[in-house]
Amino acid sequence: YYYSNLLFLLLPLGMFVGRKKRLVWIVLPAVLFIAIIYFRFPRTNIRYFLPAIAPFTIAVGFIIHWICQRVKPRKISIIICILLITASLVLTARVVVRFVDKTKAVQHAFGLISSAKFMQTYKIGGIRNLSFMLDYVNKNLPADSVILMLFEARSFYFRPQTIQDIRNSSWPVLSEGLAADKCLQRLSVTHVLINQGTLNYYTTRGSKFSPASLEALRGFTDQCLELIHETRAHRLYQVKNR
Repeated sequence: YYYSNLLFLLLPLGMFVGRKKRLVWIVLPAVLFIAIIYFRFPRTNIRYFLPAIAPFTIAVGFIIHWICQRVKPRKISIIICILLITASLVLTARVVVRFVDKTKAVQHAFGLISSAKFMQTYKIGGIRNLSFMLDYVNKNLPADSVILMLFEARSFYFRPQTIQDIRNSSWPVLSEGLAADKCLQRLSVTHVLINQGTLNYYTTRGSKFSPASLEALRGFTDQCLELIHETRAHRLYQVKNR
């Protein structure tokens, strides 16, 4: 679902634009940003390049304006501009068509099928897997439960209270205090939800989690938690003696 604008192929034409120095100063920081991200994190995700999209878009818009001003007659110039702008929407339209064709989004929008059936066809695995856990939690956990999330920050629609892990920093902080409170006895937490998929994703890409920290996490789950439900990406534990 991540695609670049086809019109970025016009960027080399910036070398022929009258005010190309301005374009260079617009595009150069974006190119340097992409280079830094790529060489620092070779196994990265294309969405991390998003800050570069804005300057590229500004530069492409300037180039399109420059092209349209120089094409004669006026009617042909307008047609070319419309075609270029339409071309920028081709990949977005392709994603929309694929989403509507491969999922049951339309039926769900009109209330013809349940959310559970719709999510079974949802194409983004992370969201689909979380929906299965969400359904289990809302149906089976008491309303007064308190769920500590590890490596997961999406708590939308969870009925019990949740403690989100917005920056994947909860475990490093929690692990430092386990010596004094080994099994969360001082906290009101009743359940722990671990996004194993996110943990695996970051550890394979050289994250900050040390082997010792991960080993401590395994020891924590073995000693203090009891697995009660598992999906492809998530594991839900109950804190022992709660």
